[in-house]
Parts: sequence; C-alpha cells; structure tokens
Amino acid sequence: MLFQESCLGLNAELDRIVLRRYFEHYSPDAGRWVEYAHSIPIAELVHWIMTHGQLHIESSHDTPNEQATH
Repeated sequence: MLFQESCLGLNAELDRIVLRRYFEHYSPDAGRWVEYAHSIPIAELVHWIMTHGQLHIESSHDTPNEQATH
C-alpha cells in the first residue's frame, strides 16, 4: 500500500515557501517512508511569477454602467 501527501507552507523564518512531499510504503514485511522538502525564497518566487506567469488585469474602468454610491 502506498500513501502520499503534499503540503505547501512557510519556513520558521517566514522568508521561504516550502513544498513537502511525504511518501509511505507499507507491505506485510515492512514499512518505509521518505520526505522531500523543496524551498525557494519568497522574493524569488514572486519575481518568477511576475516574469513567467499569466497576467490578468481588472479595474473599475472594466465595468460598464458602474456608478459611484458615495
């Protein structure tokens, strides 16, 4: 039997995003597990997203017939 789990979080210093992947393999004879932890500084991830990610922009000018209620 194989169990796997993934978790995305922050490190203790709150400056890196951490992706943890945990695997367990059970058999009648034994059980084994392994955990992989990948991390990246938040600033680098934000820069990568802004450079490579899909951009979508919305603004108040996009909504026709919108009136101020103030």
